[in-house]
Amino acid sequence: MYIKKVFGPLVLELWRVSLRLKRPYRWAKGVQAERELLIVSCSGEGGRGWGEVALPPHLQEGLDVTVRESLALLNEVAALDTQSSGAQQVAQDLLDFSGLHPRFRAGLAAAVLGWQASLSGLPLAEKLLELSGGLSDVHIPGQLPVNALLVSDSLDDLKSELADYLSSGFSVFKVKVSADRMLNMKRLALVRTLAPDSVVRIDANESWSSEWWMQHLSELSEFNLDYVEQPLPRADYGELVKGSFFSPIRIAFDESASDIDSIRQILSEAHRPVVILKPARLGGPDRVAESIEAIALEQMAGKDALVVVTNSLESGVGVRVAAECACLVGEPRPAFGLATSAFIEDDLLPAPPIKGGEMQFDCRVNTEYFSRELLKVLRDKWT
Repeated sequence: MYIKKVFGPLVLELWRVSLRLKRPYRWAKGVQAERELLIVSCSGEGGRGWGEVALPPHLQEGLDVTVRESLALLNEVAALDTQSSGAQQVAQDLLDFSGLHPRFRAGLAAAVLGWQASLSGLPLAEKLLELSGGLSDVHIPGQLPVNALLVSDSLDDLKSELADYLSSGFSVFKVKVSADRMLNMKRLALVRTLAPDSVVRIDANESWSSEWWMQHLSELSEFNLDYVEQPLPRADYGELVKGSFFSPIRIAFDESASDIDSIRQILSEAHRPVVILKPARLGGPDRVAESIEAIALEQMAGKDALVVVTNSLESGVGVRVAAECACLVGEPRPAFGLATSAFIEDDLLPAPPIKGGEMQFDCRVNTEYFSRELLKVLRDKWT
Protein backbone atom coordinates (compact mmCIF):
# COMPACT_ATOMS: atom_id res chain seq x y z
CA MET A 1 0.00 0.00 0.00
CA TYR A 2 1.26 3.43 -0.96
CA ILE A 3 -0.69 6.63 -0.24
CA LYS A 4 0.19 10.21 -1.09
CA LYS A 5 -1.67 13.17 0.43
CA VAL A 6 -0.97 16.82 -0.32
CA PHE A 7 -1.53 19.51 2.31
CA GLY A 8 -0.73 22.69 0.44
CA PRO A 9 3.07 23.03 0.48
CA LEU A 10 3.55 19.75 2.39
CA VAL A 11 3.37 16.22 1.03
CA LEU A 12 2.69 13.17 3.18
CA GLU A 13 3.68 9.78 1.77
CA LEU A 14 2.82 6.50 3.48
CA TRP A 15 4.18 3.05 2.73
CA ARG A 16 2.79 -0.12 4.33
CA VAL A 17 5.61 -2.62 4.76
CA SER A 18 5.88 -6.18 6.05
CA LEU A 19 9.21 -7.24 7.54
CA ARG A 20 10.17 -10.81 8.40
CA LEU A 21 11.76 -11.53 11.74
CA LYS A 22 14.97 -13.53 12.03
CA ARG A 23 13.54 -15.55 14.89
CA PRO A 24 10.17 -15.71 16.66
CA TYR A 25 9.43 -12.81 18.94
CA ARG A 26 7.98 -14.47 22.05
CA TRP A 27 6.36 -12.49 24.80
CA ALA A 28 3.43 -12.70 27.19
CA LYS A 29 0.90 -11.65 24.52
CA GLY A 30 1.87 -14.06 21.77
CA VAL A 31 4.50 -15.00 19.20
CA GLN A 32 5.21 -12.96 16.07
CA ALA A 33 7.15 -14.00 12.96
CA GLU A 34 6.75 -10.79 10.98
CA ARG A 35 6.07 -7.12 11.57
CA GLU A 36 3.43 -5.01 9.82
CA LEU A 37 4.35 -1.30 9.82
CA LEU A 38 3.57 2.01 8.14
CA ILE A 39 6.40 4.35 7.18
CA VAL A 40 5.53 8.05 6.97
CA SER A 41 7.38 10.78 5.10
CA CYS A 42 6.73 14.52 5.29
CA SER A 43 8.40 16.64 2.60
CA GLY A 44 8.33 20.13 1.18
CA GLU A 45 10.55 23.15 0.50
CA GLY A 46 13.61 20.91 0.17
CA GLY A 47 13.27 19.13 3.52
CA ARG A 48 12.11 15.67 4.49
CA GLY A 49 11.34 13.90 7.76
CA TRP A 50 10.46 10.30 8.63
CA GLY A 51 8.27 8.47 11.10
CA GLU A 52 6.77 5.05 11.69
CA VAL A 53 3.35 3.79 12.72
CA ALA A 54 3.77 0.61 14.78
CA LEU A 55 0.85 -0.98 16.57
CA PRO A 56 1.61 -3.39 19.44
CA PRO A 57 2.84 -6.66 17.86
CA HIS A 58 -0.23 -8.65 18.95
CA LEU A 59 -2.59 -6.02 17.51
CA GLN A 60 -0.82 -5.31 14.22
CA GLU A 61 -3.67 -6.86 12.20
CA GLY A 62 -5.55 -3.65 12.96
CA LEU A 63 -2.99 -1.46 11.18
CA ASP A 64 -5.06 -0.93 8.02
CA VAL A 65 -8.14 0.13 9.98
CA THR A 66 -6.08 2.53 12.09
CA VAL A 67 -4.57 4.09 8.97
CA ARG A 68 -7.94 4.48 7.19
CA GLU A 69 -9.59 6.06 10.23
CA SER A 70 -6.68 8.43 10.82
CA LEU A 71 -6.47 9.52 7.19
CA ALA A 72 -10.21 10.17 7.17
CA LEU A 73 -9.75 12.49 10.13
CA LEU A 74 -6.83 14.24 8.45
CA ASN A 75 -9.13 15.13 5.57
CA GLU A 76 -10.39 17.85 7.91
CA VAL A 77 -6.92 19.42 7.78
CA ALA A 78 -6.88 19.07 4.01
CA ALA A 79 -10.22 20.91 3.90
CA LEU A 80 -8.60 23.95 5.47
CA ASP A 81 -7.17 26.62 3.23
CA THR A 82 -3.74 24.98 3.11
CA GLN A 83 -2.99 26.41 -0.33
CA SER A 84 -2.68 29.90 1.12
CA SER A 85 -1.04 28.76 4.38
CA GLY A 86 2.69 28.62 4.84
CA ALA A 87 4.39 25.25 5.23
CA GLN A 88 5.17 25.83 8.89
CA GLN A 89 1.53 26.66 9.63
CA VAL A 90 0.37 23.50 7.87
CA ALA A 91 2.91 21.52 9.88
CA GLN A 92 1.58 23.01 13.09
CA ASP A 93 -2.00 22.24 12.05
CA LEU A 94 -1.02 18.61 11.57
CA LEU A 95 0.74 18.45 14.95
CA ASP A 96 -2.15 20.16 16.74
CA PHE A 97 -4.88 18.01 15.18
CA SER A 98 -6.67 16.06 17.91
CA GLY A 99 -8.43 12.72 17.73
CA LEU A 100 -5.79 10.72 15.86
CA HIS A 101 -4.85 7.26 17.11
CA PRO A 102 -1.72 7.79 19.26
CA ARG A 103 0.30 5.32 17.22
CA PHE A 104 -0.61 7.00 13.94
CA ARG A 105 0.06 10.39 15.48
CA ALA A 106 3.50 9.11 16.58
CA GLY A 107 4.54 8.41 12.99
CA LEU A 108 3.03 11.63 11.69
CA ALA A 109 4.62 13.81 14.39
CA ALA A 110 8.06 12.24 13.91
CA ALA A 111 7.86 12.90 10.17
CA VAL A 112 6.63 16.51 10.56
CA LEU A 113 9.13 17.38 13.29
CA GLY A 114 11.89 15.66 11.34
CA TRP A 115 10.95 17.75 8.30
CA GLN A 116 11.15 20.94 10.37
CA ALA A 117 14.56 19.89 11.71
CA SER A 118 15.87 19.07 8.23
CA LEU A 119 15.10 22.59 6.99
CA SER A 120 17.55 23.89 9.60
CA GLY A 121 20.10 21.15 9.02
CA LEU A 122 19.43 19.75 12.48
CA PRO A 123 18.80 16.22 13.70
CA LEU A 124 15.42 15.52 15.30
CA ALA A 125 16.98 15.45 18.78
CA GLU A 126 18.20 19.05 18.42
CA LYS A 127 14.75 20.13 17.29
CA LEU A 128 13.21 18.45 20.34
CA LEU A 129 15.66 20.25 22.62
CA GLU A 130 14.55 23.55 21.06
CA LEU A 131 10.97 22.72 22.01
CA SER A 132 11.89 21.72 25.59
CA GLY A 133 13.16 24.66 27.59
CA GLY A 134 13.64 22.52 30.70
CA LEU A 135 16.24 20.31 29.00
CA SER A 136 18.68 23.06 28.04
CA ASP A 137 21.51 21.45 30.04
CA VAL A 138 21.32 18.15 28.13
CA HIS A 139 24.15 17.46 25.67
CA ILE A 140 23.48 15.20 22.70
CA PRO A 141 25.66 12.08 23.14
CA GLY A 142 27.38 9.99 20.49
CA GLN A 143 26.60 6.69 22.21
CA LEU A 144 23.58 5.33 24.04
CA PRO A 145 23.69 2.42 26.52
CA VAL A 146 21.20 -0.29 25.53
CA ASN A 147 19.91 -3.57 26.92
CA ALA A 148 19.67 -6.84 25.02
CA LEU A 149 16.25 -8.47 24.79
CA LEU A 150 15.89 -12.16 25.71
CA VAL A 151 12.70 -13.81 24.46
CA SER A 152 13.36 -17.55 24.05
CA ASP A 153 11.27 -19.80 26.30
CA SER A 154 13.33 -22.93 25.61
CA LEU A 155 16.27 -23.07 28.00
CA ASP A 156 18.61 -24.31 25.26
CA ASP A 157 17.56 -21.48 22.94
CA LEU A 158 17.82 -18.98 25.77
CA LYS A 159 21.35 -20.18 26.54
CA SER A 160 22.36 -19.69 22.90
CA GLU A 161 20.63 -16.31 22.70
CA LEU A 162 22.35 -15.08 25.85
CA ALA A 163 25.76 -16.38 24.74
CA ASP A 164 25.50 -14.42 21.48
CA TYR A 165 24.72 -11.20 23.34
CA LEU A 166 27.48 -11.76 25.90
CA SER A 167 30.02 -12.32 23.15
CA SER A 168 28.92 -9.00 21.64
CA GLY A 169 29.67 -7.16 24.89
CA PHE A 170 26.19 -6.65 26.33
CA SER A 171 25.98 -6.35 30.12
CA VAL A 172 22.33 -5.33 30.59
CA PHE A 173 19.53 -7.75 29.73
CA LYS A 174 15.76 -7.52 29.67
CA VAL A 175 14.02 -10.88 29.89
CA LYS A 176 10.47 -11.25 28.62
CA VAL A 177 8.55 -13.25 31.23
CA SER A 178 5.00 -14.61 31.44
CA ALA A 179 2.41 -15.94 33.89
CA ASP A 180 4.28 -19.28 33.99
CA ARG A 181 5.97 -18.75 37.34
CA MET A 182 8.03 -21.94 37.27
CA LEU A 183 9.37 -21.19 33.78
CA ASN A 184 10.23 -17.65 34.86
CA MET A 185 12.29 -19.05 37.74
CA LYS A 186 14.13 -21.54 35.49
CA ARG A 187 14.92 -18.98 32.81
CA LEU A 188 16.16 -16.35 35.26
CA ALA A 189 18.25 -18.93 37.12
CA LEU A 190 19.93 -19.75 33.80
CA VAL A 191 20.54 -16.09 32.99
CA ARG A 192 22.03 -15.45 36.41
CA THR A 193 24.26 -18.53 36.14
CA LEU A 194 25.66 -17.48 32.77
CA ALA A 195 25.73 -13.74 33.45
CA PRO A 196 26.24 -13.39 37.23
CA ASP A 197 27.55 -9.82 37.08
CA SER A 198 25.11 -8.43 34.53
CA VAL A 199 22.19 -6.11 35.12
CA VAL A 200 18.95 -8.06 34.60
CA ARG A 201 15.47 -6.58 34.31
CA ILE A 202 12.23 -8.37 33.40
CA ASP A 203 9.10 -7.43 31.47
CA ALA A 204 5.80 -9.20 32.19
CA ASN A 205 3.68 -7.14 29.75
CA GLU A 206 0.60 -7.08 32.03
CA SER A 207 0.47 -10.89 32.29
CA TRP A 208 0.52 -11.42 36.05
CA SER A 209 -2.39 -11.69 38.46
CA SER A 210 -2.94 -9.38 41.42
CA GLU A 211 -3.68 -12.53 43.44
CA TRP A 212 -0.08 -13.78 43.39
CA TRP A 213 2.17 -11.11 41.90
CA MET A 214 3.76 -10.00 45.18
CA GLN A 215 4.50 -13.60 46.10
CA HIS A 216 6.18 -14.12 42.74
CA LEU A 217 8.26 -10.96 43.20
CA SER A 218 9.48 -12.40 46.49
CA GLU A 219 10.40 -15.62 44.69
CA LEU A 220 12.30 -13.69 42.03
CA SER A 221 14.11 -11.40 44.46
CA GLU A 222 16.99 -13.89 44.75
CA PHE A 223 18.03 -12.95 41.19
CA ASN A 224 18.90 -9.35 42.09
CA LEU A 225 16.73 -7.80 39.40
CA ASP A 226 16.99 -4.17 38.29
CA TYR A 227 13.22 -3.78 37.93
CA VAL A 228 10.06 -5.57 36.82
CA GLU A 229 8.18 -3.91 33.99
CA GLN A 230 4.36 -3.70 34.05
CA PRO A 231 3.63 -6.93 35.94
CA LEU A 232 -0.11 -6.15 36.21
CA PRO A 233 -2.63 -4.94 33.61
CA ARG A 234 -3.01 -1.22 33.16
CA ALA A 235 -6.47 -1.49 34.78
CA ASP A 236 -4.75 -2.52 38.03
CA TYR A 237 -2.83 0.75 38.26
CA GLY A 238 -3.79 1.31 41.90
CA GLU A 239 -2.47 -2.10 42.87
CA LEU A 240 0.79 -1.37 41.04
CA VAL A 241 1.24 1.92 42.87
CA LYS A 242 0.52 0.35 46.24
CA GLY A 243 2.87 -2.52 45.48
CA SER A 244 5.69 -0.15 44.58
CA PHE A 245 6.04 0.69 48.29
CA PHE A 246 6.40 -2.96 49.37
CA SER A 247 7.86 -4.84 46.40
CA PRO A 248 11.37 -6.28 46.82
CA ILE A 249 11.93 -5.37 43.16
CA ARG A 250 11.52 -1.89 41.73
CA ILE A 251 8.36 -1.41 39.65
CA ALA A 252 8.47 -0.01 36.10
CA PHE A 253 5.37 1.49 34.51
CA ASP A 254 5.06 0.82 30.77
CA GLU A 255 1.49 0.36 29.51
CA SER A 256 0.39 2.56 32.42
CA ALA A 257 2.51 5.45 31.08
CA SER A 258 0.23 6.29 28.16
CA ASP A 259 0.24 10.11 28.18
CA ILE A 260 1.64 13.09 30.06
CA ASP A 261 -1.22 13.08 32.59
CA SER A 262 -0.73 9.42 33.51
CA ILE A 263 3.03 9.98 33.78
CA ARG A 264 2.56 12.90 36.15
CA GLN A 265 0.19 10.74 38.21
CA ILE A 266 2.79 7.96 38.41
CA LEU A 267 5.45 10.43 39.51
CA SER A 268 3.10 11.80 42.16
CA GLU A 269 1.85 8.49 43.58
CA ALA A 270 4.39 5.69 43.04
CA HIS A 271 7.49 4.90 45.07
CA ARG A 272 10.77 5.09 43.12
CA PRO A 273 9.02 4.57 39.78
CA VAL A 274 10.73 3.58 36.57
CA VAL A 275 8.81 5.23 33.72
CA ILE A 276 9.02 3.54 30.32
CA LEU A 277 8.58 5.98 27.44
CA LYS A 278 7.65 4.66 24.00
CA PRO A 279 7.22 7.26 21.24
CA ALA A 280 4.65 4.97 19.57
CA ARG A 281 2.47 4.76 22.68
CA LEU A 282 2.73 8.40 23.73
CA GLY A 283 1.93 9.72 20.27
CA GLY A 284 5.26 11.04 19.02
CA PRO A 285 8.70 12.39 19.91
CA ASP A 286 7.37 15.78 21.02
CA ARG A 287 5.27 14.04 23.68
CA VAL A 288 8.28 11.97 24.74
CA ALA A 289 10.28 15.18 25.12
CA GLU A 290 7.49 16.69 27.21
CA SER A 291 7.49 13.59 29.43
CA ILE A 292 11.28 13.55 29.82
CA GLU A 293 11.16 17.20 30.84
CA ALA A 294 8.43 16.50 33.43
CA ILE A 295 10.43 13.63 34.91
CA ALA A 296 13.63 15.69 34.94
CA LEU A 297 11.87 18.42 36.92
CA GLU A 298 10.70 15.82 39.48
CA GLN A 299 14.22 14.42 39.70
CA MET A 300 15.64 17.88 40.36
CA ALA A 301 13.06 18.26 43.13
CA GLY A 302 14.37 15.11 44.79
CA LYS A 303 12.07 12.44 43.32
CA ASP A 304 13.80 9.06 42.92
CA ALA A 305 12.50 8.28 39.45
CA LEU A 306 14.12 6.70 36.42
CA VAL A 307 13.19 7.20 32.75
CA VAL A 308 13.90 4.54 30.12
CA VAL A 309 13.12 5.13 26.44
CA THR A 310 12.23 2.07 24.38
CA ASN A 311 10.80 1.31 20.96
CA SER A 312 8.04 -1.09 20.00
CA LEU A 313 9.71 -3.75 17.77
CA GLU A 314 10.00 -1.31 14.89
CA SER A 315 12.07 -0.98 11.75
CA GLY A 316 15.24 1.08 11.65
CA VAL A 317 13.06 4.15 11.12
CA GLY A 318 11.28 3.77 14.47
CA VAL A 319 14.49 2.76 16.23
CA ARG A 320 16.21 5.95 15.07
CA VAL A 321 13.27 8.10 16.20
CA ALA A 322 13.34 6.45 19.64
CA ALA A 323 17.13 6.85 19.81
CA GLU A 324 16.83 10.57 19.06
CA CYS A 325 14.33 10.79 21.93
CA ALA A 326 16.70 8.89 24.24
CA CYS A 327 19.37 11.51 23.52
CA LEU A 328 17.27 13.94 25.58
CA VAL A 329 17.72 11.93 28.79
CA GLY A 330 20.44 13.43 30.95
CA GLU A 331 23.35 11.76 32.71
CA PRO A 332 23.63 9.21 34.13
CA ARG A 333 21.76 7.48 31.32
CA PRO A 334 20.23 4.05 31.97
CA ALA A 335 20.35 1.28 29.37
CA PHE A 336 17.58 1.98 26.87
CA GLY A 337 15.41 -0.58 25.09
CA LEU A 338 16.60 0.18 21.56
CA ALA A 339 18.46 -2.97 20.48
CA THR A 340 15.55 -4.60 18.66
CA SER A 341 16.96 -4.44 15.12
CA ALA A 342 18.55 -7.83 15.78
CA PHE A 343 15.07 -9.32 15.26
CA ILE A 344 14.49 -7.81 11.78
CA GLU A 345 15.51 -9.97 8.80
CA ASP A 346 15.77 -7.32 6.07
CA ASP A 347 15.49 -3.90 7.68
CA LEU A 348 14.73 -0.69 5.82
CA LEU A 349 17.73 1.06 7.35
CA PRO A 350 20.98 -0.39 8.69
CA ALA A 351 20.92 -0.61 12.45
CA PRO A 352 23.32 1.63 14.35
CA PRO A 353 26.22 -0.60 15.45
CA ILE A 354 26.33 -1.69 19.08
CA LYS A 355 29.72 -2.13 20.71
CA GLY A 356 30.13 -3.17 24.32
CA GLY A 357 26.46 -2.55 25.01
CA GLU A 358 26.65 1.00 23.60
CA MET A 359 24.70 2.01 20.50
CA GLN A 360 27.02 4.08 18.34
CA PHE A 361 24.49 6.71 17.42
CA ASP A 362 25.53 10.22 16.49
CA CYS A 363 22.26 11.71 15.26
CA ARG A 364 24.13 14.59 13.61
CA VAL A 365 25.96 12.33 11.15
CA ASN A 366 24.67 11.00 7.80
CA THR A 367 21.09 12.22 8.33
CA GLU A 368 20.62 13.23 4.67
CA TYR A 369 22.31 10.04 3.46
CA PHE A 370 19.95 7.78 5.45
CA SER A 371 16.96 9.80 4.22
CA ARG A 372 17.99 9.35 0.58
CA GLU A 373 18.68 5.64 1.01
CA LEU A 374 15.38 5.02 2.81
CA LEU A 375 13.44 6.84 0.10
CA LYS A 376 15.17 4.75 -2.57
CA VAL A 377 14.36 1.46 -0.78
CA LEU A 378 10.72 2.39 -0.30
CA ARG A 379 10.23 3.58 -3.88
CA ASP A 380 12.01 0.55 -5.37
CA LYS A 381 10.33 -2.12 -3.26
CA TRP A 382 7.15 -0.79 -1.66
CA THR A 383 5.66 1.82 -4.03
